[in-house]
Amino acid sequence: MSEPINNKNKVVLDGYRFTGRSVGAVSTRYSGRNQFLTMVTFEQVVKLFPKVDPKNPHDRNRKVDAKRAKAAGEYWRDNPTDWIFPPLILVLDDDLVFQSLEDADVRVPDNLNLQMVRLVLPPDFDQEAFIADGQHRCFGICYIYAQCHEELKDARDALRQARGSGASESDIRILQSKIDAITHDISRFETETIGVQIIANANKSLQQEWFITMSDYQKPIGRGESVRMDEKTNLTNAAKQIISSHSLFAGEFPRIDEETPNPRVDERKDNVARGSGAIYSLANIRDWVATLVLGSKSETSVDKLDELTSVDQIVDVANAFFNALVESVPYFEQLNSATLQGAEFRKLNGFSSPTIIRGLALAANAELLGSPSLESGDPIDLEVNEAGLSRFKKLLSSLVSELEYMDDPARTKPQKKRMKQGEWYATQLFREGATAPQSGFQDRARLGNMLTEWSEKGKIDFAPFVKTSGRA
Repeated sequence: MSEPINNKNKVVLDGYRFTGRSVGAVSTRYSGRNQFLTMVTFEQVVKLFPKVDPKNPHDRNRKVDAKRAKAAGEYWRDNPTDWIFPPLILVLDDDLVFQSLEDADVRVPDNLNLQMVRLVLPPDFDQEAFIADGQHRCFGICYIYAQCHEELKDARDALRQARGSGASESDIRILQSKIDAITHDISRFETETIGVQIIANANKSLQQEWFITMSDYQKPIGRGESVRMDEKTNLTNAAKQIISSHSLFAGEFPRIDEETPNPRVDERKDNVARGSGAIYSLANIRDWVATLVLGSKSETSVDKLDELTSVDQIVDVANAFFNALVESVPYFEQLNSATLQGAEFRKLNGFSSPTIIRGLALAANAELLGSPSLESGDPIDLEVNEAGLSRFKKLLSSLVSELEYMDDPARTKPQKKRMKQGEWYATQLFREGATAPQSGFQDRARLGNMLTEWSEKGKIDFAPFVKTSGRA
């Protein structure tokens, strides 16, 4: 039996013991239907809730990305003291059985239909309920649950074998410590809880309508704001240090008036507006720093990335990259000295394109760092190769004229530009008439490979990268 939820009235619930089906809840009305707000243990999610199968999505919700869902479970396991999950939302076609707890002293206005109840989850709840929000969390929880139990079985087998083979006391202690750690992880499934909103009498048609509505109106947090608020990961902290210390990005350009800030870097937006004085966004710079360190690899594909890098090392190689831009490209020197600002910069040259800089960061990963190995689990080698840096600077200098813009006579507005060098369009990395790789034309890997080859060979040669048909 659990402790009473209301000591004064001695209301006793029995649901919070492992996989019990009776749970305490608050019953209210939601969109004309009964809804129940409750908390369940993570083990109850595993044992009682609908199963999520990325290979067989149901038609009431989107398909689950298994990689992303597993990452959610790993995040919960790896952050035992500071994890956060939003509540799960489940719907049912029919109603649920519940018992009002008359003795619970909950004072509410007469016209508010709110009461404490004992809610009974039926034996077929996993078949009758549908997850309206939280599929990835549910799959991740189940994935980690199964993984922990498999790891515990393997660790116990290893301990038995070690004892049977006369292993040293030190080895025995290490194996026992591993078992203790896994057992502790498993115990969290029995003690930690997640919020749940269950809406009854919500059929398939209504759930699909709700899904579309939430998709239209409930937008996720932007990349810019997410990066701004991240104070934990090394790549982000390095990017923030760069914009606070590098002369190209630190501080403001001269203000038009005293009250309106004019920062060199926009710390909130995903990308800066065409007319903004800012050069780039923090999210742009963070993206390039990650590309510089990891090349074309995604961060989630590198286990324990923060343990393989340090902020100081990342800042050092990023400084080498951005110093090369300032030293080799007159536009960046003008930005550095504040004789040019972002809005004008974006009218002049392809270096203003975040995608072009991303391609250059890919080339720098190869030229400055030698495409360091990310597979061994050893610290990533971020030592700058001076010969490669020298070649990279020559590439930057050569690209100045190649990336220039010209007025497009076919367009009426004077700010409409196109690349002066027409061969960029022949590569099909650019949409015809565009001033940067964009939309479906973004083939960042091929752009990076092209710039890397030009740097290594010491000359710009479009011919091997021209496409005669199809899209990039």
